[in-house]
Amino acid sequence: MAKTELATPAQVKYLTTLAEKVGKERFDAEFAKVVKGSDIEPRTPRQRCATAAKRLTKARARKLRTSPELPYTVEHMTTHGEAAAAHTAIDEDEAGQRALATQMPWDDPEQRPGEPCPCGDADHVEECDCEEGAFMIHVMRIPGSLDELTLWEDHFECTHGSSSYTQKLTLHETPWGVREQAVDRRGASYERVRLFPGITHGQESLLPGFGVS
Repeated sequence: MAKTELATPAQVKYLTTLAEKVGKERFDAEFAKVVKGSDIEPRTPRQRCATAAKRLTKARARKLRTSPELPYTVEHMTTHGEAAAAHTAIDEDEAGQRALATQMPWDDPEQRPGEPCPCGDADHVEECDCEEGAFMIHVMRIPGSLDELTLWEDHFECTHGSSSYTQKLTLHETPWGVREQAVDRRGASYERVRLFPGITHGQESLLPGFGVS
């Protein structure tokens, strides 16, 4: 039996902040929906939101933070210029941690047939029709756009090597970088897209503002 992974520290931290922003009543209602049918109990009135979040599995934590009933997203926290930088430094660090937890570069452990995917999504278990016993597995997740900061790209491959495909997905609460204003060495301002530390982009050299000095 595959080992169940508990929510990551980054997920717990984000969900704790989320509870503060949307209110405990709304948070508890969605928490109860997410844990329904499992052996995880809803949050009790005296239990801290952080403690409750730690009891979630990685997959259920991801489901809770993407609930459409909890619309507070990290888009509200990204840096958009020097004036906001001092107020968003901590939030940017948290966003970077979430991006790293979401990213699946080639050297990360890939999905194993019949086991939960490292990305936390338990739904994409897909058989390949090339031959019996073949599955499409999730092998990579990286940024999927040059300017849409919450657009990611998933790569799937057949376990028998016969086929592969990619698909785009938008994770509103998980940007892979920030859009900001910068100043070049001549004093001219320009807009750039900056990747969070550790994030791999297949077309980094084409990002707005790349290489400007």
